[in-house]
Amino acid sequence: MKYKGQIEFDNIGYLLNVNSREKIEQKRAVLQDIEVPIIHFTDADEFYGKPSDQIHIDSISMSLARRFGYNFESSLAQNANIMIQYRKLTASEDFKCQIKGTSVLLNGTLKFVVTVKDVIVKDLRNSNSLVFSGVNIRTGKEILSFTKYGENWELEKEERDRFANSGDTSYLSGRPNIVSR
Repeated sequence: MKYKGQIEFDNIGYLLNVNSREKIEQKRAVLQDIEVPIIHFTDADEFYGKPSDQIHIDSISMSLARRFGYNFESSLAQNANIMIQYRKLTASEDFKCQIKGTSVLLNGTLKFVVTVKDVIVKDLRNSNSLVFSGVNIRTGKEILSFTKYGENWELEKEERDRFANSGDTSYLSGRPNIVSR
């Protein structure tokens, strides 16, 4: 099933994750305070390797978080990750993605279309727990990943578990609004 939605960012900052920390050290001077666009490459551009020549948003990721009081009908839905490539993203005129040191600042609206497995469609619609996980930026051959928790994956696990087990909303704070359309 095709799922269409939009993500509304309001000056939301995400941090470089642990796997990307070493990669940015080599490129820090090039990446300092730059705006990162979404570029729609043609098939020919991809064949000739143009995506590796330009810094751009490669993909975004979202996940279905287990919400307190809701039981997923499909075991595949719990913590399902949804990756959306740049080809399936459309940025509003006011959308901005800017790298600042080891973080990224997102503002504006992104629209997306993604194909979702039929087995999780019902849970996607009923759970109301689709959360924006992060943005992946291509810087040549390397992809840098920025997430809410950055290198602190222990805190992420802790807050995700509290959200699922007691309804604590710390896991949702500091994330953009996702609206289906």
